[in-house]
Amino acid sequence: MGNSFTEILREWHSFYSLTGGAAITLMGLVFVAASLGASLVKSASTASGIRTFVTPTIIHFSAVLTLAALILIPTQSFNSLGGLLCLSSGAGLLYVGVVTMQLRKHNQRHSHVALVDWFWRACLPAFGYLLILTAAIGLLMHALFALNGLALAVIVFLLLGIRNAWDLFLWIAHHQ
Repeated sequence: MGNSFTEILREWHSFYSLTGGAAITLMGLVFVAASLGASLVKSASTASGIRTFVTPTIIHFSAVLTLAALILIPTQSFNSLGGLLCLSSGAGLLYVGVVTMQLRKHNQRHSHVALVDWFWRACLPAFGYLLILTAAIGLLMHALFALNGLALAVIVFLLLGIRNAWDLFLWIAHHQ
């Protein structure tokens, strides 16, 4: 069964190479944008805002990069990949909880957090990590269709990162 699973993962090589490369490139651009934006605002809420709004974008791109790296490990099996994905999704869901608490604190201390930000920064990431968990369980049950769910999660996190990076860019442009 290991050889056939290895062959199936090879079919996904291009997809994960492309998405992993896109994630690392976009992550670099977010670092540049955050560096430029940090010089614009010198208030006490800046550190809180970076933790609340910039760091999750980096985490989303990191999730894509991590998933790509896990898939591209040449000796993966159903069980090893499923187990690693369970750990990854658990860590991701914990992080979504942290972000949700940060959004609540930001909402109480600094300014009102729009409903759309709650969706893009808490709800959709939770959905993405639940997709990873579902794919992990599917792989532990040796269900190959779980790889499609994992690919959907990668797309969700890429879109989340792109949207949130664009939001950051608009914020920087507005404050210049």
